[in-house]
Amino acid sequence: MPIYMYKCNTCGEFFEKFAPMEDFEKDQPCECSGDGKRCISLPNTDMVANVRYSETLGVHPDQVADGSAFKMHPGASFDAQGRLRINNRKEKLQRIKERNEYLGTHLAELS
Repeated sequence: MPIYMYKCNTCGEFFEKFAPMEDFEKDQPCECSGDGKRCISLPNTDMVANVRYSETLGVHPDQVADGSAFKMHPGASFDAQGRLRINNRKEKLQRIKERNEYLGTHLAELS
């Protein structure tokens, strides 16, 4: 089942719902008990326009607390679980390069 984006007519919030393809035009209930109309949205491919939190590039929460995570990823932001915030594809590639340089591994060595 695909995920569709809806905008609530009552509270104005956007939300996503799994819905069968035959129900894509039907209104869906919002958490506020209002009905949501389906919106046109970008496909949710890897890093279209959304901020993502990467667990694979993340660190242990203790490394965020003591500041050592910022040696690996200068200028990065992490959430409470140590997941790295990624804003776009360009930043994702930059963070991968930083991690590999910090660990002393190069992409050519991994293949």
